[in-house]
Amino acid sequence: MPNLFDNLSDDTRLKDALRVSLKDFDTVDVATGYLDLRGWSSMADIVDTKPRTGAEPVARILIGMVAPADSQEILDALQREVQPPGYGAAIHDREKALARRDQLVKHLRNQLMRGLATFEGQQTLQTLKRQLEDGTVEMKVFTEKPLHGKTYLFHAPGKSHGSRWAYVGSSNLTHAGLTTNLELNIDVQDSDANSKIAEWFEARWTDRFSLPITGEIIQLISESWAAGQQPTPFEVYLKVCHALSQDARDGLGYVLPASMQNLLLDYQESAVRTLARRIVRRGGTMLGDVVGLGKTLTAIATALMLQSAEDYSTLVLCPKNLELMWTKHLDEYEINGRVIPYSMADKVLPELKRFNLVICDESHNLRNSSTIAYEAIHEYIRRNASKVLLLTATPYNLAFQDVASQIALYIDDDEDLGIVPTAALAADPGLRDKVDGKINTLAAFRRSDHAEDWRRLMSDHLVRRTRSFIKRTAKTELVTLPDGTTQEQPYLQFANGEKFHFPARIARPLSHDFADDDPAKLMEDNDTLNAVSTLALPRYRLADYDNPRAPHTESDTKILDDIRSGRGNVSGFVRTGLFKRLSSSGHSFIVSLQRQRARNELFLYAIDNELSIPIGSFTDKQFAVSDEDVEDDPTPHGTLASRYEELRRTLPAKTKWVNSTVFKTTLRKDLERDNQMLTRMLDRFGNWDSNRDSKINALVDLLRNDHADEKVLVFTEYVDTAEYVAQALQEAGIDKVAVVSGNTDDPAAIARRFSPHSNRIPGQEEPTDEDPADAVDVLVATDVLSEGQNLQDSHIVVNYDLPWAIIRIIQRAGRVDRVGQKSDKVFIYLISHENVEAQINLRQRIRARLGLC
Repeated sequence: MPNLFDNLSDDTRLKDALRVSLKDFDTVDVATGYLDLRGWSSMADIVDTKPRTGAEPVARILIGMVAPADSQEILDALQREVQPPGYGAAIHDREKALARRDQLVKHLRNQLMRGLATFEGQQTLQTLKRQLEDGTVEMKVFTEKPLHGKTYLFHAPGKSHGSRWAYVGSSNLTHAGLTTNLELNIDVQDSDANSKIAEWFEARWTDRFSLPITGEIIQLISESWAAGQQPTPFEVYLKVCHALSQDARDGLGYVLPASMQNLLLDYQESAVRTLARRIVRRGGTMLGDVVGLGKTLTAIATALMLQSAEDYSTLVLCPKNLELMWTKHLDEYEINGRVIPYSMADKVLPELKRFNLVICDESHNLRNSSTIAYEAIHEYIRRNASKVLLLTATPYNLAFQDVASQIALYIDDDEDLGIVPTAALAADPGLRDKVDGKINTLAAFRRSDHAEDWRRLMSDHLVRRTRSFIKRTAKTELVTLPDGTTQEQPYLQFANGEKFHFPARIARPLSHDFADDDPAKLMEDNDTLNAVSTLALPRYRLADYDNPRAPHTESDTKILDDIRSGRGNVSGFVRTGLFKRLSSSGHSFIVSLQRQRARNELFLYAIDNELSIPIGSFTDKQFAVSDEDVEDDPTPHGTLASRYEELRRTLPAKTKWVNSTVFKTTLRKDLERDNQMLTRMLDRFGNWDSNRDSKINALVDLLRNDHADEKVLVFTEYVDTAEYVAQALQEAGIDKVAVVSGNTDDPAAIARRFSPHSNRIPGQEEPTDEDPADAVDVLVATDVLSEGQNLQDSHIVVNYDLPWAIIRIIQRAGRVDRVGQKSDKVFIYLISHENVEAQINLRQRIRARLGLC
């Protein structure tokens, strides 16, 4: 009768039975799904007492590859019933075998990094290392399938009776599996059964995809804390330096394409080699150089290098306004690739062929992993096993999740990163349980709010150089200044010998006082701020007015339910939009108030005539409200009836409509009250006249008196303000003014007219077909041009308003303050009332009314 071994008592503990059997027999064969290297203490001392017969080992250990969790295996099996794997997916080959061996070695390395470094553990590991080195023990990994069967088979050929004895069951070769876990094992005494177990083991051991890992484990132990001779602190330092420079050193094996050898600066070339190696080895990386250091050219060179060395094809994903620029670069440098704007990702990517490398430009646009575009990109990369290069000067916006979402395009949440969020673990001891013990994964880092954890993680995934770093590491020379004195200045030198000296960045506030007849003076007083803060804005919270007693169609009920579950605080967003326009320009604020009143009038007309009213467009998953909710309302001209019909005709087909009869009478009252308040504000401000606009007049004086006949870039956050400023400048006699916004059909074409020299492809000759009459000297733009554009024919940036996202100031300056700038000075202006402090005070007062501080 077989005996049971379940570890529930001293008599049924498997470890003790194995030790007794090993003493009685000569050799042992072990098949285990999991191996605990420290758990070898269960057998190590007895193995040392066994004499060897020739070159045969005393112990042969066959380890299963790292397998998915049981729950994941079940899900995968169910998925295969729905969607069978592609042809050839189940065919095993040596490449897969080597990958699975490397995965096991990586897992064992991580195992040695866990737990306490005890003397007993060190002794066990040193014994195992010695036994592996002298051949007493051999180890292999079985790679063809997950190995769930466990057996311990003992041999003694010299015994006339009972030359084999086996144990089969559930226990892995781990301390817990042999001593404490509730397991179920039996001993096998029948000789015929043992012969069959021996045949089974021999077939697995000699399988051509069972790969030796003896050498790898020897190396792991030698490089771990268990090594007999520990390295000195200096040797540890050297090894860290060696590991950190691995990507750069490996990248030296790649050859820089000839078309790039004369274009890249030294810091760009070193980045290309590091990026290329990380992309190949790690599946992706991020280039986060600050604005103006040439990320586009560096990315192009990286794609070219990988195309030459690895036969990569390249897909570029970017904002719509950068599509043409990237297309020109791919064509000019003969890169096998394609460019797709983010706005088309969900439509194009599902059917797109495989590209080896995906470049995501301005990747901070992908910081929200719940958007449709992000999901389409993530699914494409996973489906095609594409490598990823992320480009952004601002990887971090508001939260570390911004960074996590971006690198998650090529890193799985449960992938072993080789490091842990130590600060988060110290602050929250329960973190280990929250991630099921997988503390070395992106899922664990997502739970960290500690900057030091993210700095450590991104040191492996981010290549980032700042201007100060480039200047510190650049060559220097003595330069004679206009006053005759000399000064040592850093410089960069291009392959053609041309030198670039960093321009001085000069920030100048441009203050203006309100004239007595300037309506903007009234707009910034407390009466106006209080009036805006008390607007009910009922159109943006219609669910609050739902009358449950009124008859509802099925569509009415569904739409109102969707509003409750998906819209969030839309009225707060619109109120914020009104305040933002107030701080931008009086003209934009007045136009926004007029549009609000006009739309309210249409809603009142619909209610009075029991007509349906528009809700907007939204999905069950997300609802997006943009500045268009404030900017793009219909014209206030015409009768209410004709305006209502025009609204029905022009709104998008996806617009939702709900019957106005389903609402309480308080909706009409609040709409009427808001319109009365809007009318009082508009009457108080009077008609807007740009001639009385002190802010416009300050800008005109700057262009006439300080920067006449120079190229000037004027930024504002809003389309209304941009169009107003451009028109006012033209009326003031400023020549060659153009405006670019999200409404512009081809922003890049106007950017080229403004900055033709810097918009050449690097290495191209100067354009000769330019029409001077077509040139633009003053370009008024929204932030559609604040990312990715090279506009350094200019060296003057005017911030007409203070962006609410201050990072925009840096991005705007980066359009002109770039490597290659010809001017020795870059001017950055901010136009504000009296001084910047007053502008900031207006923001604080607005925030107070929004309840944000």
